[in-house]
Amino acid sequence: MKYSGDINATEFSAELETLKSQFDVTKLFVKCECQSSVGLLKAIVELDLKEMFPNVVVALKIFLTMPVTLKLIKSYLRSTMRQGRLSGLSILSIERDIARSLSYDNVIKDFAMRKARKINL
Repeated sequence: MKYSGDINATEFSAELETLKSQFDVTKLFVKCECQSSVGLLKAIVELDLKEMFPNVVVALKIFLTMPVTLKLIKSYLRSTMRQGRLSGLSILSIERDIARSLSYDNVIKDFAMRKARKINL
């Protein structure tokens, strides 16, 4: 799980079951607009249930933040990148296992050697 440091998977599963049973049995959220993830998060906050469902709240916040963050990044990258740079980034993404195993020091030295503007005498 990518966000294992933020969300406890076991507790998250139990919280989802509890939330579902509360929603089904008591119709606690009927007066709230819980047709979307935003509505569900608002309902949990308004009904002061954040302490009862902390992992659900964190998961909803992550879920709701990702599209905005990705949109901002994509907008910035599109305005500052050319096709060659995008191709390089896509190769890094596709070959991420190899990229993770690279030594940063060697990559930095190699880059510095290629981009060196001083002439060694």
